[in-house]
Amino acid sequence: MKKTILFLTAALSFTLASNAQEKTTTATNNTNTTVEGTSNTKADNTTTNKKNDQTSTTTTKTSYEEEVLKAEKEKQLLEEKAAKAAEKAAKDADKAAKKAEKAAKATQKKAEAEAKAAQKKAKAYEKEQKAKIKAEKRETKKINAIAKAEDKLKKAEEQLRKAELKLESESNALERKKLKNKLSFEKQLKEEAKIVKLETKVSELKLKVSKQELEVKKIKIK
Repeated sequence: MKKTILFLTAALSFTLASNAQEKTTTATNNTNTTVEGTSNTKADNTTTNKKNDQTSTTTTKTSYEEEVLKAEKEKQLLEEKAAKAAEKAAKDADKAAKKAEKAAKATQKKAEAEAKAAQKKAKAYEKEQKAKIKAEKRETKKINAIAKAEDKLKKAEEQLRKAELKLESESNALERKKLKNKLSFEKQLKEEAKIVKLETKVSELKLKVSKQELEVKKIKIK
């Protein structure tokens, strides 16, 4: 009976010891597993962090390069735009300069044409004035000549009138004397000669008057 109890006690102790060892082993294993897991987790985290750092670095580097390329592209576009603007401004300035030069030439040409026209007009006016003055002088001369010729005509007509009156008077007187027989032959010859002389004078004066009338007409026609 005692042997059986001892055997059972020994078996129970062995069982408890086995269980304890299993637990310890399990715990140790668990601990090791935990530690190993933790170590593995840390390693994994470190690797992951390294990968993340590498990825971040790569991403940052790529982003920076992209920004640089973008900035360079924008700079290039701005430079091209500025160059085009400068070229356009130069063309516009050249076009404006040519337009201004053309306008200046047109203005100069117009001014020269106006100056020539004014000079031509001035010469024409001067010529017209000279012609007018000449015509006025000629007209004045003509008027004076007509007045002078008409004055001579009037004097000739007056002389003719007086000569005709004297001829008429002398002729009547001679006829009266003849009727009264108061004239001797010699006196009659003298009186008749006087009458002939007066008639000659009247004829000359008539011719003079005719010539003077013709002269007046001639001057008026000029």
